[in-house]
Amino acid sequence: MRFDEPPARRLSDEGVVPLINVVFLLLIFFLIAGTMTPPSPVELDPVTTRESPAARSPAAVLFVSGDGRMAYRARPVTVSELSGIVRADDERDRGQPLSVMLDRELPSRELALILDALARGGVSNLRLVTLRGRGE
Repeated sequence: MRFDEPPARRLSDEGVVPLINVVFLLLIFFLIAGTMTPPSPVELDPVTTRESPAARSPAAVLFVSGDGRMAYRARPVTVSELSGIVRADDERDRGQPLSVMLDRELPSRELALILDALARGGVSNLRLVTLRGRGE
């Protein structure tokens, strides 16, 4: 019994174009939906750790530079203003810890003053934000 050879299939790019469109749309979606973290408003060299828990980027972060300059919600603040600003911040969820990003060169005396001002502002739960260091 003899069979006819099947007709040669012509390769076309028509099946690839919808795939490219879907990949492009996914790329655009993730660029728009992704969380972008704003840069630190004060210059600092943050503390690094070997492991860092996965967490969402906090909206309200207190940045503290090595010389004691601070910024909260991208606005410069002083230690004397800190307790009032944090207390009046209605946008920060009261159940969540306040995120603090410190410079590694910050003297402990300055840190104690900052923590005291935060305690007077009603903050009893802090989260120290660190960067994941490279393997050592």
